[in-house]
Amino acid sequence: MKRPTPPASPAPAPVRGGFLWVILCLLGVLVALFSRSFESSQVLFSSDGPLGAVAARFAAVPEAYTGMWQDLYWLGGHVGSAFPSMTYMFLWLLKPVAFAKFYEPFSLLVLGLSAWLFFRQWGFRFGVCLMGALAAMLNTDFFSYACWGLGTLTLSVASIFLGLAALGTPSGNRVWLRTALAGLAVGLAVMEGFDAGAILSLYMAAFVVFHAVQGGFRDGGAWFKGLGRLALVAGMAGFIATQTLDVLVSTQIKGVAGMGQDEKSKTERWDAATMWSLPKAETLRVIIPGLFGFSATAFTYDSGCVFGRSPFTRFHVAP
Repeated sequence: MKRPTPPASPAPAPVRGGFLWVILCLLGVLVALFSRSFESSQVLFSSDGPLGAVAARFAAVPEAYTGMWQDLYWLGGHVGSAFPSMTYMFLWLLKPVAFAKFYEPFSLLVLGLSAWLFFRQWGFRFGVCLMGALAAMLNTDFFSYACWGLGTLTLSVASIFLGLAALGTPSGNRVWLRTALAGLAVGLAVMEGFDAGAILSLYMAAFVVFHAVQGGFRDGGAWFKGLGRLALVAGMAGFIATQTLDVLVSTQIKGVAGMGQDEKSKTERWDAATMWSLPKAETLRVIIPGLFGFSATAFTYDSGCVFGRSPFTRFHVAP
């Protein structure tokens, strides 16, 4: 006699509570790391977000929501408009000086909380949720981008975590509403990260389909449902990021010198498009960092000589 199949165990319920402890823990770490930002004379980690650029009159919020005109080159040029994103909202609330001082820890805090919500919605224990939040917040990639003044990438990753959290609710009802919320989160990722957000949205799209068809890869109905959810995510993302996409097309593609699709323009862009390519034999360095040594660029104002060299370091000298 064939043994009956045991009933499937119910999906784990999200971990309740613990938000206060999580936010206190994350804030404690960030305050320790960015304590000097509270000094009136200090602005830490803001290479790509200098105070002069943040405080520029043409980018003042909320006026920038209706359009920005950067008058630095003769008559100037249109540079799009501010988006309804977390970055611009934070700038509006704190003003330029406080924004320059606290944008980095703010973006990292949002990332940590978003990661915590993701793990919580997928039913992990409190300790796992907390460690996952800390791991995401202190990830050397996201952390270094934030400290460089590019908290937009950090917030873009945080938005993807929010989208995954929306899909992770165990309850089977309101699945289309949760899918729509995931699409809005993807739109936020595009608004914050631009090309990085677009790349992350591809991973989100793959997960949406996988989440819909898991356990029934041979079920045509499951694939139809997955593609329907994917269409909803794409539609909601495009809806909320319409302004961003319009600005990107108008300022980065249409009417931009050298962006034509004729043979001459493509040839002129070849060097810029391939300057970061790797020789085929060195592609393993993507998996094993430093396998072929590390490269550094040395700049001098006279002879262009290199002052030091090690057998593990290759220098490319710029005259």
